[in-house]
Amino acid sequence: MWTPYTTPRTSAIQCVCGADAVEEYTGEWVQCWGDACCGYWFHTTCVDMPSSLRLRPIFQCPSCCTSPTSSPLHPPQSIKRLFDCCQTNSWRLFHSLSSSSTAVDLTSFLAYQPPLLGGCNGLVVAAQVGALAILQDMLRMFSPNQVQSSVNLLHQTPLHVAILNGHLHCVPVLTQMQPRWHHVADVYSALPLDYLLQIRPAEVLPLLQDKPDLVHVTNPSTGNSIAHAICAIVPPDFASLLAVIPVSQLCSVNHHGQTPAMTLIQSPHVLRHHFELLVQQLASSPDWWTCVDDQGRSVLHFALMYKHPWALEVADLSRFRHFQLLHLAAECALPSAVALLVAAKFSPQQLHGTSRCSGATLGTGWWPILHATSPGCVLELLRVDTGAQLQYLYHQSQAHSTKVLSILNSIASHLPLYDFIQATAAANPHEYLGSRCLFLQRYRKCLRLDLKLTQLKLHVASLIVVPSRAKRVITVPSERDLWKVLQSAAISTWKCPIQVEIAGELHSSKDAHMWTVLASQLRQLGPHLFASSSQVFELLGKLIGHMVLVGQQLPSAVLPPSFLSTPAEFKPDLALDFKKGLDSVLPNALDNWNGYERFLLLHRVIFPQTMSQWKATKVHYDKPFHAHHPSMLAFWTVIEKHLVPQEQLVCRLRCGQPLRITPAPTVGIVEKSVLGIPEAISMDRLHVDLVLYIRGFRKHAKHT
Repeated sequence: MWTPYTTPRTSAIQCVCGADAVEEYTGEWVQCWGDACCGYWFHTTCVDMPSSLRLRPIFQCPSCCTSPTSSPLHPPQSIKRLFDCCQTNSWRLFHSLSSSSTAVDLTSFLAYQPPLLGGCNGLVVAAQVGALAILQDMLRMFSPNQVQSSVNLLHQTPLHVAILNGHLHCVPVLTQMQPRWHHVADVYSALPLDYLLQIRPAEVLPLLQDKPDLVHVTNPSTGNSIAHAICAIVPPDFASLLAVIPVSQLCSVNHHGQTPAMTLIQSPHVLRHHFELLVQQLASSPDWWTCVDDQGRSVLHFALMYKHPWALEVADLSRFRHFQLLHLAAECALPSAVALLVAAKFSPQQLHGTSRCSGATLGTGWWPILHATSPGCVLELLRVDTGAQLQYLYHQSQAHSTKVLSILNSIASHLPLYDFIQATAAANPHEYLGSRCLFLQRYRKCLRLDLKLTQLKLHVASLIVVPSRAKRVITVPSERDLWKVLQSAAISTWKCPIQVEIAGELHSSKDAHMWTVLASQLRQLGPHLFASSSQVFELLGKLIGHMVLVGQQLPSAVLPPSFLSTPAEFKPDLALDFKKGLDSVLPNALDNWNGYERFLLLHRVIFPQTMSQWKATKVHYDKPFHAHHPSMLAFWTVIEKHLVPQEQLVCRLRCGQPLRITPAPTVGIVEKSVLGIPEAISMDRLHVDLVLYIRGFRKHAKHT
């Protein structure tokens, strides 16, 4: 029966190679174990293990073994033993074997690559474990040409491997062994310095100061210089590294024509002060600014593409006038960049694709505003050449309807842009509300109601015809016959005032009396009015169009908003006939007006209560709303301070009296006289939603 051996007399390191401490050995250990044995620990690499040890798991050192079986090394075993020394950093044995008179052919040693180690020879393995002493021996043993081809399967040299495994103390020896390794790229197109910058950036500066020639290292795979590598990684000592790089390297270009500045802008770690440091280093050679890569892109193109508009503040923008930066800034949704370029006199009327940049491809042929992808960019572009750009949008509305629709949605939903359009139109009504601005003629939904009324007034002024000398007078026996007579009267033109003699008194259609009488008769008809023929409603449309032309209104409600809306919700067939007659007098003048706006135009709306009285007595709240709820305070602030009087009237018409306010996902009518408002909503969002609702973009809200 097997019994365990007694504890050895000592437990210390006393290897045959002379090691008496762990040192940097990375391999396995074996202990001399047995009765009356020394108990010393030995490097497994250094002892000549008998093949029978697997069957007899007891090792005895040569001093304790009664029948030593050691035999001299033969060449194949010597090559493997040298490789094992490299793999385990057994440098004492490696030095002994490599300097002995029976040493093997060293070229064969470099060619030895065990199949399971990824094509690594002893030199690569020594670098992998950081065997500095072995590498120093190899430095004396091999010439640079002999070690040049020592790489692993990833085409990584010993210098790559040492850096990747953190053995930076080996870098000077490996650099001395083969300086060309600094120029070799692995399968990932990375140089040893690239990895050093990533893993231990603090070691790069001392290395460059010790080896000044390394600043001229160029990656043969990508064409990147050391300056490109520094700018790609942006190490903490970025400024110090830039100081040792010559200007020629900072201006160099890689295989894609990209400079280090372009690489820096693309780095995820770049900050403004990094770019300013590089610009400062390149102050003596400003031509790098306008260098373009193989796709015609300058450093500022990359700055815009990677959302760094601050680069434009550092650059001399006058150098870039022939570049189409404004298109790119608008496309990248960078309002601050657009503002800088507009301030630098970049034209918002330049066609895309007309640049003379090297390598530039055929562009879209659009102005920058069609490239804009955010409301902020549209706003900054429209601050200059506003009229010309609005005209351009009008002319492009058919060919590029999706782009123009996107801009219209931006105007509707972005308060600063919406307010800018209103302020611009109000400041110069003849320019923007007259017939010359076709964009605001077609897209009147972009305008507040007060500006629509001003626009209509300018339009009407151009339609009024001077009456002829021979004025025809329509005779009406009595006031109750006015509507009947007007239906049978042959009126040749509706674009000049009509003279009507009622019960012997002469009245003009420019006077309110005629319309007061007409409104009274139409109201007396009640629902019978909407039983009339299509010819009657076409005539009524002409008559109402004439009323607008002469600046009058019906003093009481006759035509409901649901009839006046487009498309009409009430009596749609008669509404089409009415619109036909209206358009014959005011062609397209009321397009893009909603039903409530038309109702306010055609009728004199006077509420019995003031806004304050309505708010205090006619408005009720569903829980959790109350008069001091944050959403309600925001709601009344928007109504009372941010809406013009005409919009306040429309709001009251749409909401109804009395009004109940209830929680809802969006702003809108939940049911008759019930307005839905979100419980938690910001002032700006509520302002936008309320204006969209008043102008008819949103009609209904869902009940929570």
